Amino acid sequence: MKKRTIPLRLLLLVLGIGLLVPALIVPYSAWKVLEGFSGTAGEQEHFACGLVFGAAVHSVADPGPGILRRVRTGVRLYHAGRIDRLIFTGGRGNTSQQSEAEVMKSVAGSLGVPEEDMLTEEESSSTQENLRNTRPLLDDCTSIVGISDPYHLGRIGLLASHEGISLKLFPTDEHITQPFLLQSIFRETLGYAYYKVQPWF
Repeated sequence: MKKRTIPLRLLLLVLGIGLLVPALIVPYSAWKVLEGFSGTAGEQEHFACGLVFGAAVHSVADPGPGILRRVRTGVRLYHAGRIDRLIFTGGRGNTSQQSEAEVMKSVAGSLGVPEEDMLTEEESSSTQENLRNTRPLLDDCTSIVGISDPYHLGRIGLLASHEGISLKLFPTDEHITQPFLLQSIFRETLGYAYYKVQPWF
């Protein structure tokens, strides 16, 4: 029996597609990350729930800069009457630490948010898990705004669409050092590209 060979044209086509997809998806992802910086929430829009995404906890229970930026933004919206309830999501970096959610709740409490207007989700270790694990807490929310740093919002929006969660997005407006911001944009670009192509496989 004669051995079948792959036509050269087909081989070149497959190779070309394999090179073209990464060449297109990475710039597209960078654009979507940067596009997300301004968020999607209206300036005076009101929300039943504000979903605040976690960030690093230092030592045992010290909030890192990301937590402080995100919580203070959520608390400002709460005190302005634009959010009725705050939901904090994020697990533990290691077993000796408090969860990101619990640390965020503590910060918000110190800034005057009452206990009855705060909920926590403490098992997540990724943005995708943040969204999946908070779904039961979001069931009675008639409207939702996700709160995080500007560089994070594009990926949140993408993953929320994957999870079938409808939410607007609101960026923190506090200073982020330029080296950390550039590093975060690079990381988020790769993350966005990964989750964009993941459903294809």
